[in-house]
Amino acid sequence: MLTQKQETFCLNLFKGMSQREAWIQAGYSSKYSPAVIDVNACRMANTNKIKLRLGELNQKTEDKSVATVLERKQKLTEIIRDDYKSPITAKEKVTATTELNKMEKVYTETPTIFIEKVEINARDKIESAIARLALRAGEKEDNTGSE
Repeated sequence: MLTQKQETFCLNLFKGMSQREAWIQAGYSSKYSPAVIDVNACRMANTNKIKLRLGELNQKTEDKSVATVLERKQKLTEIIRDDYKSPITAKEKVTATTELNKMEKVYTETPTIFIEKVEINARDKIESAIARLALRAGEKEDNTGSE
């Protein structure tokens, strides 16, 4: 349950005010420096109960003319299964499958990069560290190329 000030803070954020302005307009003290107000407003905005309330407010404003996630998934599935009213090309089926997989987070969207650990002492020059790393990379290529 939110206090009246917290509810007003949420409504102010929902209206598009900055966190600082929402904080002050909600009745919280404005006698502090802007930096302190920003920190306090940011902390409050990131609490679970404030995030939940903002989510509730956003749900209430959803337009009935906008397809829900479930409706979009159902449409894409109709395309994939050839249940759609008009003829569907193979390319459209692949595109629908790709979009559905993205919605279901089947694909990882960020590549994984592995970097070997190289120890660099404070006295080392950067060129020396790069040379050692290049040497190690060359050794790995030699080992993988001979297999």
